[in-house]
Amino acid sequence: MAISSPPLFLFPESSPMEAPPPPTILTQDELKKIAAYKAVEFVESGMVLGLGTGSTAKHAVDRIAELLHQGKLTNIVGVPTSKKTQEQAISLGIPLSDLDKHPILDLAIDGADEVDPYLNLVKGRGGSLLREKMVESACKKFIVIVDQTKLVKNLGGTGDAVPVEVVPFCWKFTETRLQRLFEEKFEVGCVAKLRVCGKNEEPFVTDNMNYIVDLFFEKEIGDLEAASDEILRLAGVVEHGMFLNMATTVIVAGGAGRSINMVDANMSALRERIENIRTKERLQRCYRVEQAGWCYSSGYDYTLKRDAKLSESLNFMVLVCKTFGLTIATSSSLLCILSVVVYLRFLGQ
Repeated sequence: MAISSPPLFLFPESSPMEAPPPPTILTQDELKKIAAYKAVEFVESGMVLGLGTGSTAKHAVDRIAELLHQGKLTNIVGVPTSKKTQEQAISLGIPLSDLDKHPILDLAIDGADEVDPYLNLVKGRGGSLLREKMVESACKKFIVIVDQTKLVKNLGGTGDAVPVEVVPFCWKFTETRLQRLFEEKFEVGCVAKLRVCGKNEEPFVTDNMNYIVDLFFEKEIGDLEAASDEILRLAGVVEHGMFLNMATTVIVAGGAGRSINMVDANMSALRERIENIRTKERLQRCYRVEQAGWCYSSGYDYTLKRDAKLSESLNFMVLVCKTFGLTIATSSSLLCILSVVVYLRFLGQ
C-alpha cells in the first residue's frame, strides 16, 4: 500500500517559519493493516489461497474480498486455517475449499507471534496452530505479515508462550513431560502451563477439540530443529507452534508506517551462509598468515572464494609470492601477471 508523503507547507515571507507537525504515529493494528495490504499485492486471479487466522490475517482476508467484489481479482479459492477465518470468508463471499480438493496451494498469507532473523516463526497463540501448519506447509509460497514488535533475536527468548497442541487424554502427564524435556535434555528453564479461558478457567479447546500447553522459556531454545523433533516424539503431542523453514517472505510494517520491509527466505539463508563462510575463512587466513610468516595485505583478500579448485590456484599464487619474498599487494602489473597464472592454472584443472 502506498503511503502518501507529508504535505508541503508554504508560508508567506513575512510570517515566521513554523516547524512542520510531527509525523502521525500509527497504531499497531494500522501497521498490521499496511503489511496485510502489501501481501495481498502478490495475489493473482485464479490462485488457491491459504487464508490465515488472527488480527493481522483478518485484514488480508478483508482486502482479498474487497478486490473480488471490485472485479480486480477473479476465480479465487480460499482454504481457511480456522473456523473463525472460515466464518469471515463466508460472510465476505470468498469461495472456499479444503486440502482434500486442493492439496497444493499457490500462496498463503498469515501473521506470526515471533519472527527470528532466519524467518523461523512462533505461531499459535491464537489457538489455530495445527490447521495453520497443515495449510501453510502445502503452499508454494508462504508470506508472513507482521509489525516490527514481532521481530525477535531468538525464538522463545522473549518469555512469551510457545504453544503445543496436545490431546485432552492425560494432558497433565504430557504437560509434565514437555517441561522435563527442556529442563533435562536441553537444559533450558521451562514452565509448561495448560491454556485456560473464561471465569471458571476451563481448558481452552482448539477447533480440533484438543488442548494447548504453553511453554514459557527462561532463555532462547537453542537448536530449534532438535527441539521440534523431540517435542513431536512425545506421545500425546499433536503439533507445536514453531514454524521452521516454512516462510518464504516476511513483510514488516515500520514504526511510523512509512516503511515496508520485505525479507525473502533465500536472502536470509544466504546471509547466514555468507557469514559462516567469512568467519571460517577469516580464521583460516589468520592461521596461514601466522604460519607462513609473510606480509598480508588487507587490500587483496585472497581467501574469499568458494570453489576448491580456485582455492588451490590462489594458494599457488601465495606460494609464488612467498618464494620470491613478495607481498600479496605489490605493483598492479605483478598482480595482473599473477592473475593470468591463476586463471590459466584454474582452467587446466
